[in-house]
Amino acid sequence: MKLNKFFFGLLTIPALALTACSDYGDVDTFSPEADAEATGAFFSKSTSSNTLVPGKTSFEVVLNRAVSGSAASIPVTVTKNDKDFFSLSASSFSFDAESQTSAPITVSFDETACTFQEPDTLSLQVLGGEKDHIYAAGYASTTVFMVVDYQWVDSLQVMLTNTYVSDEASLTTVQIAKNFETEAEPATQKQTLLQVPGLVGDANVQFVVDANHANPAEIGTYFTDNGIALKVRTELGTGMTLTLSDEAKTELPVFMDVTNLAASDVSASKAAYTITYDLYAKDEKTGKTYKVEKDAETVEEGKSSYTATFTAEFPTEEKEPQTTE
Repeated sequence: MKLNKFFFGLLTIPALALTACSDYGDVDTFSPEADAEATGAFFSKSTSSNTLVPGKTSFEVVLNRAVSGSAASIPVTVTKNDKDFFSLSASSFSFDAESQTSAPITVSFDETACTFQEPDTLSLQVLGGEKDHIYAAGYASTTVFMVVDYQWVDSLQVMLTNTYVSDEASLTTVQIAKNFETEAEPATQKQTLLQVPGLVGDANVQFVVDANHANPAEIGTYFTDNGIALKVRTELGTGMTLTLSDEAKTELPVFMDVTNLAASDVSASKAAYTITYDLYAKDEKTGKTYKVEKDAETVEEGKSSYTATFTAEFPTEEKEPQTTE
C-alpha cells in the first residue's frame, strides 16, 4: 500500500506542472502603442564628422523618422554655433508623404572665417531634445564636427634630421595629399602637396612642390595664389609648454613658425628638403617670446632657430607598355 501511494505521487507531479503551464499560457502580453501624433523624428547619429577639401563651403544634414506617413515639417533648433559660423538653408526638415528621410538641409559657412585644419562645431536639436516615438531609433540631438583639410596618405618613408630633437636622423613618414587636385595643364605641370606630421609636438608642416619636386612653397602661399580664402596659421601650436624661471614658475604655450623652405639635389624622382623654423614660448598677455632650447638652465627672451632636413624618393607612375601593330 505504501508503495502504491509513492507511485501515485510521482504521477501527480507532471499533471500539476502541465496545469501550471496552461494557466501561464492564458496570460496575454501587449506591446505598448506609440502616440498617434508622434512624428518619430530622429538623427541617425549623435555625433558625426565632415572633412571638406579647401574650396568647398557647404555640407548637408538629413533627418529620419520612424514611420512613413503624410508630408511633414519638423523644426530644427541650433544649440551650438560659435560666432554664428554656420548658416542653415532652412529652419525645418521637410518630409514628403510616405518618405522616412527628409530633404537635406544645406549647412554653409564663410570660407574667410574658416581656418585650415581647425575644426568647427555645429549642434542641432529637434523635438526639444526628446524623441516622441517609443520605437524611433537614433537621437533627437546631433553634433557635427567640420574641418577643412585634405586626405593624407602615408606615402614616403624618409630619414629626417630635426636639430631641435637630435643631430641624428630618424625614420619619419611624410604624407602626400591624396585629393589635392590642381588644374594645371599639361599634367607635367601639376603640383604635389606634402605634409610632415608632428614635426615638433602636434605641429604639422605642409608645403607644395612643383612637378619637378622643386620650389617648395607654404600651403598658405598656394591658397592665396589660387584664390582660396582659407585662413592658415603661420604660428603653429605644438601642444608643448615652457616653464619660466620666475618665482611663479609660469607655464607658457610653445609655438613654431616656418621661416624658410628650400629644395636641393632635385631630380625626376628625388629631392632633398630643408625646413627652417623658429621655436618659442609666447606670453599672450605681454607678447613677449622666449627661446626653447634643449638642456638650457635659464630661459631667455627671443626665438630659437632649428632646421629639419630629409630626402624624399617619390613614387613613379608606371607607364603601360606600348603595343605595335
